[in-house]
Amino acid sequence: MRRMRTGTRIAVTLVALALAACSGSGPSVVGEAPDARAVPALEVETTLVRRGAIQQQIAAPATLDARRESRIGPEVQGTLLRVLVDEGDRVE
Repeated sequence: MRRMRTGTRIAVTLVALALAACSGSGPSVVGEAPDARAVPALEVETTLVRRGAIQQQIAAPATLDARRESRIGPEVQGTLLRVLVDEGDRVE
């Protein structure tokens, strides 16, 4: 029974807050314009839209941590005598 009373109080409070928010200081008649003198005009600069490249750079210090690490090493020891491929060649 106690929970129902608390829930009812919360519901009544929420409805009261919603009604208070709806009865703000806006126009009292539908279609009535707000007073233009209430907010001073803000001076803005406009320009024509044009197509172009956008460059954005952000410079910030950071520390990078790898998600996974792997140690790579030869399966057998020895000396490499020749490399039979060039950099960028596809190998299998």
